[in-house]
Amino acid sequence: MIFDAHCHIGREHSKSWSFALSADELVNIMDRNGIDKAIVCSMGKGLNVETSRANDEISSAVRKHPDRLVGFAGVNPWYEDAAR
Repeated sequence: MIFDAHCHIGREHSKSWSFALSADELVNIMDRNGIDKAIVCSMGKGLNVETSRANDEISSAVRKHPDRLVGFAGVNPWYEDAAR
């Protein structure tokens, strides 16, 4: 079994770059490259600022592809009770 331990999905834009990759697109890339499973996390602001939104997106992706994707959530401790 081939397991990719570091993948990002979602959308992120800044002044200098832009990136977008859906869970479906990632699974298609995995299929083309013989990868069985992948750990997925958000990117950019989703990693430390917009964690609730990003965690919801990761959760949805894992529910859609449960035998292919493993979610990696982020929590910002500075958000205290609002962190999830």
